[in-house]
Amino acid sequence: MLFEQSPNQKQQFLMSHLMKRAFLIMQMTNIELYDFLITQIEKNPILKINFEKTKSFTKHGDALDPFYKLKYKPSLFEHLYNQGKEIFKNPKELFIAENIIGNLDEKGFFTQDIDLFSKDLNIAPLDVIKILKIIQSFDPKGIAAINLQQRLLLQIDDVNSIEYKLLKDHFEDILKNKTNSIAKKLKKEPKVIQKILEKIISKATFDPTIDFLKEVPNQIVPDIVIQKGKKNWVIEIEENLPFFEINDTYVKLLENNKINSSKKHLFSANLLMTNIITRRKTLYQIAAYIIKKQKSYLIGKTELLPMTIKEIALFLNLHSSTVSRATSNKYIQTPIGLLAIASFFTFRKETPLTPIEKAIEEIIDTENKQKPLTDLEIFHVLKEKGFDIQRRTIAKYRKKRLIGPARLRKKY
Repeated sequence: MLFEQSPNQKQQFLMSHLMKRAFLIMQMTNIELYDFLITQIEKNPILKINFEKTKSFTKHGDALDPFYKLKYKPSLFEHLYNQGKEIFKNPKELFIAENIIGNLDEKGFFTQDIDLFSKDLNIAPLDVIKILKIIQSFDPKGIAAINLQQRLLLQIDDVNSIEYKLLKDHFEDILKNKTNSIAKKLKKEPKVIQKILEKIISKATFDPTIDFLKEVPNQIVPDIVIQKGKKNWVIEIEENLPFFEINDTYVKLLENNKINSSKKHLFSANLLMTNIITRRKTLYQIAAYIIKKQKSYLIGKTELLPMTIKEIALFLNLHSSTVSRATSNKYIQTPIGLLAIASFFTFRKETPLTPIEKAIEEIIDTENKQKPLTDLEIFHVLKEKGFDIQRRTIAKYRKKRLIGPARLRKKY
C-alpha cells in the first residue's frame, strides 16, 4: 500500500521540523548563532541586513570580526539528518528517520520501545525497524545502536571475523572477564583471546557522539552579561548579531510576479525572527532567576546555593529540556568573573577519599594483574599496614569506585 500523508501527518511532520529548528537555535552559542544567521540571510532573498541599525557588526571576513575564524559546526542531529535526506527520498521514510534521530539519547543510543514508538508515529513497527537499521549504517559508526553490544558490532565491517564472532556469541562472558571459558569454547589459548579483546577495545568507539560535543573556544565570548547597579541588577544578552529585517521591496517583486517561493521565504524569515526572540527571552529569564537565587554568591559574599535545572524550569513554567538546551555550552559574565552557566547547577562535590580508601586504591593499582588480590587478601594487607577495618568495607569501596572483584580484574 502506497504511503499517503494525511492532513494530521503533514501537520505532525511540519511541527516536528519546526521544533527541531527552534531547539537548534536555542542550543547555539553566540558564535554559532552568528554564523548560522549569516548563512540564513545569504540563503533567503527576503532577508537583508540593516547596517545603520547594526551597532557592533562587521562584515563576515573582516579581520576585526571576533567571530571570523570560528565556523559553525553542525550538531549530531544535523549531521545525521543531512545523511538521511540523501538516503530517504520517500516522505514517510524521512519522517521516520527524523523522529528516530531526534529521539537518540545523549550517548547516541536508540532506547525507545519500538512498539510504543511506532504507535506514537502511527507507523508499522517493521517500517521503523527497517529505517533504524539503515540509520545504524550512518556516520559516526555505532550510532543509533540499541545497546553496547550492538554498538561494538556495528563498528566491525567483517561479519566473519573472529572479533565479530567474539562480540556476537560471547558478549556476556566478555563482560564477566571469563577469558578461560571463551578460550575453551573457541579452542584457543587465553592469551590469544585476551589480545583479540584488547584489539577490539583499542579500536572501539564507545561514545560516537564525542566528536559532536561543543568545543570551548580559546577566547570565550559571554552569552549573558550581568552587572549590579546602584538599585537593581542589569541583564544584557550579548548576541552581537547583525540587525536583519524583511526586504519589503523584494517581497512585492516576488508577489507581483506570482512566484510561489515568496510565501516559503517569508514564512522562513518570520520563523527565524521568532526563534531568536524566544532564545533571547529564555536566556533573560534564566539570568534573572540566577540573580534571584544566587545574589549573595554573585557579589562574593556566600557559597553557591544548591540549584537544579528542574527548579528553574518549574519557576519559569518551561520544560526542563528547554532550560538544558538554553544553558548548554554558554557563559555568563558576572561581578565575580566569567562562569559557565552549567556551573550554577553543579553543586554536589565529590567526597574525598578516606585514608583507608586511598590505601585500598593503591593496593589494587599496584597488584599483579595476572593474579589480582581477592577482598580477603586485601583485608590482610591492610591489617599488616595497621588499618582496623572489616572485610565488607573493601567490597563497599570497590562498588563505590566501580571496581570489579578479582576475577573481573584478571588479565592474561
